[in-house]
Amino acid sequence: MIKSYLITDSSYYDYMDGSAYIRFKENFLSVYNKSMPISFAAFRYANHAMLDDNEFDVLKTFIELCVKYDIEPIVNLSSFKIEILSFLHKYGIRIGLHFKENDIDMLDRNVIDNIDGITFYSAHNLSSARYALNLGIDYITISPIFYDKGNKALGIEFLRQMPDDIKCRCFALGGVNSINRINLVAESGVFGFASISYFSQYCL
Repeated sequence: MIKSYLITDSSYYDYMDGSAYIRFKENFLSVYNKSMPISFAAFRYANHAMLDDNEFDVLKTFIELCVKYDIEPIVNLSSFKIEILSFLHKYGIRIGLHFKENDIDMLDRNVIDNIDGITFYSAHNLSSARYALNLGIDYITISPIFYDKGNKALGIEFLRQMPDDIKCRCFALGGVNSINRINLVAESGVFGFASISYFSQYCL
């Protein structure tokens, strides 16, 4: 069965305040109970500093839910990602890291090897995908596979023709928002799919 990678957005908590972690938990559980089984999940958040108490409470809730339901937890942050990961590891919290495309200068085998969790990299072509995988990244997302607002989509045929050594570590991302599209991705032979919108439709 194809693996799935849930990526969160602000629809899980609406806004960051003292009760954001409660809304996050309610929405995450709704998604978990209504969607297809979740293999990996990323807490995606546009931070511009170290996390404050409210943000950390949401992240802690995310990690607790992933541990409880046997989902591999990942963080996908805009900045201070290594510092936040190191802080979590210091307290025995194991979590992976999703590197964005513009993090390519951060990709270093020593950095990757010191991450006590699964690593992802956002790729948009085969050359950057192979580069990241050769450095020791566990999986790549490649996107956009579907694009409903123009002609930027890589398409299913791109996935079908992908080299097997990349395909087996690839998650298709971008417009994978329905069971029909998930099935098309699965038929291409890639390892998994990643999505925000497919999962967030099940938020309360």
